[in-house]
Amino acid sequence: MDVRDETFIAVQQVDEGIEYSVYAADLTLIDGGIWEMDEGMDLKSAAADLLATMEKNIADVPDYDNFIELAEGNSERNISAELAKIKAYIYSKIPSENINPPQKNVSENNKNNLVSAVNSPEKITVPEIKEPKSGVPFTYHFSPENVAAGGAKSRFNSNVEAIKTLRKIEAENRFATSEEQAVMAKYVGWGGIQQAFVSDKVAENISGNLGEAAPSGWENEQKELLELLSPDEYKAARASTLTSFYTPPDVADGIYQALSQFGFEGGNVLEPSMGVGNFFAKMPDDMRDNSKLYGVELDSISGRIAQQLYPNERIQVKGFEQTNFNNNSFDVVVGNIPFGDYRVSDKKYDKYNFKIHDYFAAKAVDKVKPNGVVALVTSKFTMDKLNEKARRYLAERCDLLGAVRLPAGTFKDADSVTTDILFLKKRETMTVEIPDWVHMSQTADGIPCNKYFADNPDMVLGKMAWDERMKGKFGDDSKVTVCLADKSVPLSEQLKNAISKIEGKIETVKEKISENPNISVISADPSVRNFTHTLVDGKLYFRENEIMTEVTETGKTLDRMLGMHKIRQATMAVIDAQAADCSDEELLKLQAELNSVYDKFKKSYGNITDVMNERCFRHDDDFNSATRF
Repeated sequence: MDVRDETFIAVQQVDEGIEYSVYAADLTLIDGGIWEMDEGMDLKSAAADLLATMEKNIADVPDYDNFIELAEGNSERNISAELAKIKAYIYSKIPSENINPPQKNVSENNKNNLVSAVNSPEKITVPEIKEPKSGVPFTYHFSPENVAAGGAKSRFNSNVEAIKTLRKIEAENRFATSEEQAVMAKYVGWGGIQQAFVSDKVAENISGNLGEAAPSGWENEQKELLELLSPDEYKAARASTLTSFYTPPDVADGIYQALSQFGFEGGNVLEPSMGVGNFFAKMPDDMRDNSKLYGVELDSISGRIAQQLYPNERIQVKGFEQTNFNNNSFDVVVGNIPFGDYRVSDKKYDKYNFKIHDYFAAKAVDKVKPNGVVALVTSKFTMDKLNEKARRYLAERCDLLGAVRLPAGTFKDADSVTTDILFLKKRETMTVEIPDWVHMSQTADGIPCNKYFADNPDMVLGKMAWDERMKGKFGDDSKVTVCLADKSVPLSEQLKNAISKIEGKIETVKEKISENPNISVISADPSVRNFTHTLVDGKLYFRENEIMTEVTETGKTLDRMLGMHKIRQATMAVIDAQAADCSDEELLKLQAELNSVYDKFKKSYGNITDVMNERCFRHDDDFNSATRF
């Protein structure tokens, strides 16, 4: 490591000279290639020459293999935390006179060499280098003591304390302590707390969810919230007051009860609308220990809190429509998806014109593996609306293992909302046969509902009825229905009993043991495109459907493949940037990086289309794209 600016350089003796890779302080790869070393020069002096500095400014990294694992992004550990440990160790071992404070600002030259993530679906931007976080990353586990209780003002206060705690942690650039996680875990969002927001006709036209003047007695809270949130955060919070509701622990427990019944012991798990991560918190320990968790959350505050509660998981703060997960990649998708009478734009699904809850269900099904399960809480309108289009989409791809209808009031301050838990198992092939649950029917009392619930009234936790409260809004002939709660038995007991009747089995491809003990075959990573290569723990793998197999090539052939893989990554970065409509400046930077990577490869191995290069990499799905560039 160069102690002047915390640049890292990895050097290795090869036949042609010195193979080197230069990394910025955050492990962004900024340069690399093969250099013909002067005769008699050792690796440390070569590193100093390559970094244009003196040997006294170069400090050895204690564990080379560990560093390369972090630099390649193949470590299961928290990279920021491990990097901070490496730097702390280095500084503790070198004379103070050799240390200059690392620069927080990146030089213009280094900025021009930074490369955006290959698989990023959003607009490509050149990131600023950030200092690594201090502290130790803790994973939050559910505690009933950390459930926000009381009325609207109590929940308001819990939300405010959570936001203040988040801001403090972010300002200090560190991981949350377990005590701070307990505070942030009480964040429940703004569902049912419309009183906390100042009435604004313009905002009402945008969000469509606020009444007239806020009730009296909330003036102090309204003022505090206006001062606490940024304009964008405030607008997002207002828009969520009728759509964002805390998932009760009993509901999450019910879903995991079903997954256990289905034989799920671990795998790739996606929560596409995670809030602060209540489903992550309630996952049984043995299931969590054997799983890789992926989360997505649109709301900035909720998503950032989730990242603090689960710092070792893969959490993206963006809309589900902006994610770039591969289809057929997850063993299980769980969560409480948003519902409402509006749509989101996703060019792959726009033609279906789905409402937001149906869009989430459809995309979740596409992301899960064949024989995997989607377990979602959704509005009853997914199952009960007269238009069968969304249900047909699901039925063509999935079998309905079972469903449970939850009564209105299950979600606090959502007394008029009836919801369902759906358990869908994805088939290996689509079908044209339409099952009964696609169609509507009615109860014995003549109340319209999905045929599944008409045929299985024991899966309705209450009684279907006309919603009398809607007559004031829609008139006496209102046809809005509701599930009225059966309060004679605790809801948790009703839910356990209903879930116990659902049968199924998750049969996705599991990690395999190769007959050759020197070759590893593992489950596919959802972020790796099918039929392409990737690095795992410094080793090159090839993804084929649900598994990834370590390549068997060695020596020069393996070196060629690793070089081709770098070209593929740089090529796809350019393609993704163009698809995301990036700026000309950003595109030029990525093109320059591609040219640099290719020139270094060509110097060592010739043209990408040379017979030897094509022979060892032509089965990669992106090979033709790389040759065109």
